Amino acid sequence: MRPFSREGMIRLISRRWAVQMIGLLAAVALLVSQGVGAALAAEVDWKLADVNELPAEVTSWAEERHAELGVYVLPGGNKRYLLVAWGEKPSGGYVLSIKDVREAYTGGLAVTVELTAPAWDEQVTDALTYPHQLVQLPAGDDTITVNFIGDPWFGDALGEPDDDDPIVIMQVDGDPIPNPVVIWGRARVWEATFTLVVEDGHYHLAEEVITVATGGPEWAEFAVVLTLYDYSSPSGMAVASYEDARDGSIVEVATKPLAFGAVSRPFPDVRRHWAEASIRRGIWDGFIHGYPDGTFLPESNVSRAEFIKLLVASQVGDVLPSYAPEDLPFPDVRDHWVANYIGWALEQDWISVDDIEGVMDPDGTISRQ
Repeated sequence: MRPFSREGMIRLISRRWAVQMIGLLAAVALLVSQGVGAALAAEVDWKLADVNELPAEVTSWAEERHAELGVYVLPGGNKRYLLVAWGEKPSGGYVLSIKDVREAYTGGLAVTVELTAPAWDEQVTDALTYPHQLVQLPAGDDTITVNFIGDPWFGDALGEPDDDDPIVIMQVDGDPIPNPVVIWGRARVWEATFTLVVEDGHYHLAEEVITVATGGPEWAEFAVVLTLYDYSSPSGMAVASYEDARDGSIVEVATKPLAFGAVSRPFPDVRRHWAEASIRRGIWDGFIHGYPDGTFLPESNVSRAEFIKLLVASQVGDVLPSYAPEDLPFPDVRDHWVANYIGWALEQDWISVDDIEGVMDPDGTISRQ
């Protein structure tokens, strides 16, 4: 039997615990704004995804997200998938259409989405619906801008703005936030542009210039998905600001405290790898940490210790009880870094002492069996 490669092992884990590992977006910065009037260049190679041709992991990912209001990206080796979901609607007649995907003159991709709500006198089905579209795009780590036209994406709960309303209202998904993080809300900035920064008290972890559909005093909706790298502290802040046209000073108009989840690492050696989507599920879920030099080594073989550690960490994380050496039946793991993971797996009957002859051989590679 050949040793098990890292990418094959991660695919196995992803299929076994697909539900626990969902909630992962792309390792790219995704900018969403309402109706940006940007000049567009050539069309790109895109198509609406055919559910009958999708890998199982993409189908599971889309099924978990399609009913939640949001924009999500999943990398998939030589392609990536963009899911735009309008959330739960009270009836039929709500239509979400992908009208166009082009290169934006500022770089990256610009996706135009049209939203259509039923007319007041339209005959529609009396049942909850979840309008959404899944688009297949070329691989890459460039920004994706989604421009909404037609009906509002977030709805009209705030009503007409007045002088007492804030300039920017921000909401954040998750506490602690996942990585990537989704920040969304409304803005009424006079030049329709503001800057959003996520910082950890020491460094800028992400920065995006956001252009919304219209300038103040009207509201315009936005949502941004940002990938953050290597926080230096467990908490930080999202800060929205704009440049004062009178003197060039920076005016902060909104802040949002953040608690960070598991540290994300970019792992450049998995980019465009055929197993990238599965590997990044483990990265975002916090049970894949890679090597100190920032690599993942997807083509390397997996040791017995690494495999047990990933199985355990995917279920309960890395905070485990300590096991005394004499409590471990395998002498070759008592002083090994994997000792506590082995102890926990033994308690759960994931490892049977009867199936192992005396030693665990933690640094030996596992077979595909």
